[in-house]
Amino acid sequence: MRRIVLAAAALAVAGAAPASAKKAYFRLDVKASQHVEWSRDSLTQGCGESVTELHAKGTGDLTARDHDQPWAVAQRTNDARRITLLVHGEQPSSFAVEGRYVRAWQQNAFFTKPPKDPRQCPQSLPGSPDCGTRELPAGALMYVNYVAPGAWTYPTPNPKGGVLTLSGPIVQDWFGRPPFQLCGGANGDDTLAGTWYDPVMRPMAAPLPVSKLFGKAKRFTVRYKDHRTVQTAHPGGPVLEDDSPVTTTLHWKVTFTRVGPQLQTPGGG
Repeated sequence: MRRIVLAAAALAVAGAAPASAKKAYFRLDVKASQHVEWSRDSLTQGCGESVTELHAKGTGDLTARDHDQPWAVAQRTNDARRITLLVHGEQPSSFAVEGRYVRAWQQNAFFTKPPKDPRQCPQSLPGSPDCGTRELPAGALMYVNYVAPGAWTYPTPNPKGGVLTLSGPIVQDWFGRPPFQLCGGANGDDTLAGTWYDPVMRPMAAPLPVSKLFGKAKRFTVRYKDHRTVQTAHPGGPVLEDDSPVTTTLHWKVTFTRVGPQLQTPGGG
């Protein structure tokens, strides 16, 4: 009987070891910030054979952090390229965020060549700029994703090591009605890297080796930063001259704190 008990115990240990080695649970602490500076200097041919000179500039600032410390589980299979990182154990790996979105804007426009007939030119709409600060509303989400070594990423494979990506925030409330109605800005400045205007340059990926995910460190942090300028000018047609650079500086970090297995989302019943 003793031999049977020992054999059963050995089988239990052997069965538990692979499962524990293939899963790791974490609390996530996410912080992200983005600063956008833009300007536009242009000459445009308009109504009544007029020419308008425009000088404008502005900034857009976005800050976001996780709401209620989400948890995530990393899991791998026998295929080393099949590693998932799921927030609350669900797909897609989204989590709630809080933060703010701020815009500032200055503009000066005038005729360098007045219209021959002012009646041909529409009158400007009345209204004061509504620039300022907007809090991210409830329901704002960000997304994390893990890409294992050798797994395919767009536009090229990632053969050297695993990477972590962060994207968002996504605010459903702003899809139909943007938060600023009368405040000029750079398109996409309410989303991390949204002002790059080139999907090939995304996602923003920071190194995260598999050994860290399934290692023994109680806590580790993955960081990403970038600073780049893109030229958004589109001269041609009625646009006689145009210079419209957009400079984006962004930072984000995700701190992983290793915890025990989680059974429900924070606040769940």
